[in-house]
Amino acid sequence: MMWFSSIHEFLTMKGYGLYVWPAWGVTAAVLLGLVLHARIERRHVMAMLSRQQRRNDAMARRGNASMPEGESP
Repeated sequence: MMWFSSIHEFLTMKGYGLYVWPAWGVTAAVLLGLVLHARIERRHVMAMLSRQQRRNDAMARRGNASMPEGESP
């Protein structure tokens, strides 16, 4: 609080508080939204990759089961 002599003066920002604090709030909300979106998107991608891996494993097992014994793909 070196720049302001009181908490009230700090919060009002010498008359610019109505512009400064909402800007901080919007910035914080956007950053929080980005973090949440990234986490949700990562969860979706990981689930999709897991399903794809299970499907590939199942196809590989079916493919190997249909080959004659002693042969490999």
